[in-house]
Amino acid sequence: MFYEINKERILEQCREYDKNHKEEKKQYTKINRKIITKKHTDYERVNFLRSTKLNNGKYVHCNKRSYPLDNACELCGRKNTRLVYHHWNNEKLEFGIWTCNSVKCHWLMEVLELPIVDFEQCKKHYLELREKIEKGEISYKTLT
Repeated sequence: MFYEINKERILEQCREYDKNHKEEKKQYTKINRKIITKKHTDYERVNFLRSTKLNNGKYVHCNKRSYPLDNACELCGRKNTRLVYHHWNNEKLEFGIWTCNSVKCHWLMEVLELPIVDFEQCKKHYLELREKIEKGEISYKTLT
């Protein structure tokens, strides 16, 4: 209410201050540019999804689901870590999950969405290879 009544007077004071303190403002901006940019970038990362990689190179923008209030991964529950937004449908980008940016969660989801037919077969093959390598049946020399 106060601002609306005194809007012109306040704006005039701001203009006057800006005119009289140009050097101070330049110095402040120069010193705090990285901090200001980081805060803005973090806000953008948390609230919006922008990409040119989707939809044949067209620029895409959507609002993400709300960031978890407890700052915890929605998959494993790990707290106080940087979360990334994983979406699975390029037509509905607002559908996504907040996961920690670790091999355990985000990359697991990426792998689960690969068009591999049989994950059980891949897991079985991996375990067999691991066992052969540990026993020394497979070495770098035999692979060359």
